Amino acid sequence: MGANVSKEEFAEICLRLEEAGAENINLVTGSHHIPALAEGLAEAKKRGLTLPICWNSSGYDSVEYLKMLEGLVTIWLPDLKTLSSELSKSLCAAEDYPEKAKEAIKWMIDHNPLKLTSVKKEVLDSSSENSGKIVEKDKILQGVIVRHLFLPGRFFETADVLEWLKANADGKAIISLMSQYTPVPFKDSEENLARRKKSLSSIENRLVSENEDKDLRDLIEAYDFDYLFYQDLCADTEWLPDFDRKQPFSYKLAKPIWHWKYGFIE
Repeated sequence: MGANVSKEEFAEICLRLEEAGAENINLVTGSHHIPALAEGLAEAKKRGLTLPICWNSSGYDSVEYLKMLEGLVTIWLPDLKTLSSELSKSLCAAEDYPEKAKEAIKWMIDHNPLKLTSVKKEVLDSSSENSGKIVEKDKILQGVIVRHLFLPGRFFETADVLEWLKANADGKAIISLMSQYTPVPFKDSEENLARRKKSLSSIENRLVSENEDKDLRDLIEAYDFDYLFYQDLCADTEWLPDFDRKQPFSYKLAKPIWHWKYGFIE
């Protein structure tokens, strides 16, 4: 799914998001479109865009191409999925993923020192004891947030990733450890489904268990990062978006501005 847009239409999407009160322009998995995105972002800034630009990627980025985004992107949100070449070959068909991702993340950190500010925000999460209250939060203005998704049954891979991040990112970037690995159904040819099943056999294709959650919390405490946040365990799949719907998300905090199928939404 998707739609082609010109740099002018891309700039218009960005400007309408700013007008609607967006916090930033979050570009998700755009590595294969960097030259076009750089043109679109430059056009948006020329037309008055002031929002921070967030680069949200798998971490499998070429430094040569990342340099095209200098001066445009201020917040970098890469994954560090695994440091295992064997696992990345099986899951991602990219045996060189660990080295490429480490190189990209080091470049991001070296060129984007962390800048935070304190802001007051209303807590909108109805499940929180602070729901409706105004609390102070740190807000990132510039820098790097490195994400790692824990894969069920692969605790030692996560320990290796946190070890590397402690040595190379602690105090210089924010660490985000995620626990929402979620199996999803796929419709495809028998051949492709068999290939996917074989790939997923390298992990335990299930939700994260409470015991794993406890072990991860113990691991976090042992490493004592300067800046790390950890996602609460989620036992359902209601948060999964459906991008065929005009409103892809199940909650009311998101307001669609543009949709790949319907265009601009008034």
